[in-house]
Amino acid sequence: DCFLGAGLVQHRAHHILPYQKSGWANHYSEKFIEAAVKEAGLPWLPPKNLFTEILPDIINRQLLVPMCDPVSRKQTHSSFAAEHLSPSAWLYTLVY
Repeated sequence: DCFLGAGLVQHRAHHILPYQKSGWANHYSEKFIEAAVKEAGLPWLPPKNLFTEILPDIINRQLLVPMCDPVSRKQTHSSFAAEHLSPSAWLYTLVY
């Protein structure tokens, strides 16, 4: 979803009205969603920027975390650097 939302801030309307088949419908309906949200007393936050807010969060939460064992789901290394500098990881790669 983060790449679909790049430059298309109306993509969040798609999550509320998922069966609209047009980006233009999402764009048009967002003003009504915003009015309904404000009427309900909920905050209407501005859209996040893909490059300065969304991608750094994805990188920190998904790409720069140490690997987990797929069966036990336990962390196999203490950090991202330890995982990539581990002799056992290099050996596994060479043997593979």
